[in-house]
Amino acid sequence: MMDYAFQHVNSVLFHVGAENFRSQKAVLKLGAEKINELTFIVNGAEVPYFEYELKKKE
Repeated sequence: MMDYAFQHVNSVLFHVGAENFRSQKAVLKLGAEKINELTFIVNGAEVPYFEYELKKKE
């Protein structure tokens, strides 16, 4: 899926819940870098998220 995405864009962003350690580990294993901390409103409650960026390899 990443190969297909990189045919069209130079980077992909992932938003991962701050307590979702399994997904955080998975995107880091792909080579993504944590670039931001965000808060989304989900069902009226603020939920912390981390934003990761995976850049296309040249």
